[in-house]
Amino acid sequence: MAFRAKLEHLATYDPLTQLLNRRAFIEKVEGELISVNEGRALAYIDLDRFKMVNDLLGHQVGDSILAELGRRLQAALPQAIVGRMGGDEFAAWYPAAAESEAKAKGKFLLDAINMEIHVQGQPVHLEGSMGVALFPDHGATLTELLRRADLAMYRAKLFRLPEPEVFTPDLEGLTPKALSYEAALHRALAAGDAQLVFQSLLDLKEETLTHAEALFRIPSPEGLINPLVHLDLSRRSVNEALDRFVINQARSLQGKYPQLTLWLNITPWSLSDPAFLALLYQEVERGLQTDRVILEISEQLVQPQLSRIAPALWRLRNLGIRLALDDFGAGQISLTYLKSLPINFLKISREFFWAHRGSNRTPAPVLRHIVEMAHELGLSVVLEGVETEEDLNLARALDVDLVQGYFVHTPDTSPRVGLNQGGQPV
Repeated sequence: MAFRAKLEHLATYDPLTQLLNRRAFIEKVEGELISVNEGRALAYIDLDRFKMVNDLLGHQVGDSILAELGRRLQAALPQAIVGRMGGDEFAAWYPAAAESEAKAKGKFLLDAINMEIHVQGQPVHLEGSMGVALFPDHGATLTELLRRADLAMYRAKLFRLPEPEVFTPDLEGLTPKALSYEAALHRALAAGDAQLVFQSLLDLKEETLTHAEALFRIPSPEGLINPLVHLDLSRRSVNEALDRFVINQARSLQGKYPQLTLWLNITPWSLSDPAFLALLYQEVERGLQTDRVILEISEQLVQPQLSRIAPALWRLRNLGIRLALDDFGAGQISLTYLKSLPINFLKISREFFWAHRGSNRTPAPVLRHIVEMAHELGLSVVLEGVETEEDLNLARALDVDLVQGYFVHTPDTSPRVGLNQGGQPV
C-alpha cells in the first residue's frame, strides 16, 4: 500500500515544488468546472529572467529556488489549487466573485514571487508576470481560460506590468508576435525613438513634388521597420498612441518643410474620440496650417464605421483640413456613396492597380471608369503602386492627378520636394 501511495504521489505532484503537476492540475480544475456555480479565476504565472538565474548560478540553485517558490505560492493563497505547468510557469485556480477580487488574490501570489530569496547564502531577486482569466466571463472550459490567461500574462511580461493583468477581449486573436510588436511600438514612443519617414507624391498636373505621405517607423536591429502591418489597429492602446504621435509631429514638420503638404494617416477610431479631436483643434490654434494637411483614412478600416464618424469628417472639413480615402479597392465602399462624405482625394490601392493595370500600356476599363467617375464627383485621384516607368505612363493615360510609389520616391527620412525634370521623378 505504501508503495502504491508513493507511485500515486509521484504521478500527481511535481517532485521539485510539491505542487500539482500539469496533468493533475488540469484534472482537478476540470473536475471542479463540472459543478462550480460561482465565480473563479485562473492565474497564469511566468518567472522573469529565470533562465539567467539558471545560467549564472547553475541548475542546482535554480531547482532550490523553484522548491522554495512552490512553498511560497501555496502558502500565499491556501484556498487556491496551484500547479506547476512546466519549467518556470505556474497556474492557480481560486474563488473570485469579481475582477477586483481576482486581481487582489492574484497579487498575493505575485508578491510571493517578487521577493528576495537566499539560496546557499546568495540573494536572488525573483520577479514574475501574471495573466488572469475569469470564469465564466472569459471561458467555460479550462482550455479557453488557460489560453486567455496566457495571453494576458504575455502582455504583462512585454509591458513589464507589476500587477496581475486581466484578460480583455481586445487580446483575442492576437499572437505573441503581434504583442511583441505592440510592446516595441510603445517602447519606441516612450524613448523618443519613433519617427516619421516620407514618401513623396508626384503631381502630374503641375509636374511638382510638393506632397508627401508621412509613414510611421520604429528602430530595430535590421533598421527602421513598420510595426503597423503586424498590429490590430482597432486596439485603443495602439491607435490612440499612434494617432496622437502623428498629429503632435505635424506643426514642426510644417516648419521644417514650408513648401510641403503633409499626408497623415489617422485611424477611424480616433475620429470618434472627442479627446483626439480636441487635440487636433488645439494644434490648429497653435499654428497648424490646415491647408497643408491631408488626413488619410483607410477604406478597409473605415467601412464599418462610416456612419459613426461622418460628423467628425464634416467638422474636419469645416476646419479646413482635406481628407483622403486611402487604399480604395480594398473594401466595398461605392463611389456614389462618397457623394455624401466630405472626401477630397481618392487613393487607388497599389494591389487594385496591379490587379487591373492590363497589358500593352493600355489601362484596364475598370481603372478608367473609377478615375472618370471620381472626377465627376469632384475628387482628385491618387494612384498608388507606381513602381516602373510603364506604371507612370499608365497613370498619365488614366489622367490621374497624383501618383505615389517607388518609381517616384523610395520612403526616406526626408521628403523629396521640387519640380519634375523632363517627365521623370526629381
